[in-house]
Amino acid sequence: MESGGGTEGGRVKWEERQAIRPATLLPPVTLLQPPSRPHLPRHHTVTMAPPFDGKYVLDTSENFEEFMKTLGVGIMLRKLGSSTKPTVEISVSDGEFSLKTTSTLKATELKFRLGEDVTETTIDGRECKTVFKQEGNKLIQTQTAQKGKSAKFTREFTDTEMIMRCQQVSGLSGSLDIE
Repeated sequence: MESGGGTEGGRVKWEERQAIRPATLLPPVTLLQPPSRPHLPRHHTVTMAPPFDGKYVLDTSENFEEFMKTLGVGIMLRKLGSSTKPTVEISVSDGEFSLKTTSTLKATELKFRLGEDVTETTIDGRECKTVFKQEGNKLIQTQTAQKGKSAKFTREFTDTEMIMRCQQVSGLSGSLDIE
């Protein structure tokens, strides 16, 4: 757990609603061998299917309201956000991801490619430059707010669920980890 704040908290757990994972593939990744190993092939291509495709519905949430409070979200929006059970649908086509979140509060869709900045307006109104990256079975979203507080969301995928950990990121060092 990273530190920098004083609040400890929980995590948001999503239950997979749709077990079908389309066979959509990411573009190939070329891995180069270092010159110190001339007996190995110079390079080879690995194609990975993303573990992310699916539809997820919120199952449990721990300390999410406290996390929203650290971002400066007002009490009414925090109460609404804490009581809703959103559905998240993630799909990938030709390397472009679509992240749809639907709740009684609002429906949003964010389209992005890994490693590329996109402009995002969050549900609480923060204007952010957002970038996503993949680390194994994790999809990591970093929101850099133009005004207000920045955040990081790590979505970890298993065979049966998505677990999202939320962090309020302050500058380049330290964070408040709601896990």
